[in-house]
Amino acid sequence: MVRRLIIKTMMICTGILTVLFSATMFFIFKDREFDDEKRLRVLVAARPIEEGTVLTQSHISYRIIKESALNSYMITDIDEAIGKKCMHKVEEGDYLRNYQLL
Repeated sequence: MVRRLIIKTMMICTGILTVLFSATMFFIFKDREFDDEKRLRVLVAARPIEEGTVLTQSHISYRIIKESALNSYMITDIDEAIGKKCMHKVEEGDYLRNYQLL
């Protein structure tokens, strides 16, 4: 009987300490941002762009992506895209890439 009481008491204390530890960790780390990867703006099509269209400001919008998602073909500067002709059809929301523009 005493042995069961000790085991139950230990289990209850362990549960309470686990909950307290979890709550403490939550309050310590709730304001810390764990994803501190740099973000970049890349160009995307604001609307569908047909083949042969010369790009203007109205064709382009921005999307924020993580630096790890960036590849060398994505365009980050709007001056690299304005006035260039689109060689392929680009759907709305698709990234604009160097090899798509002439």
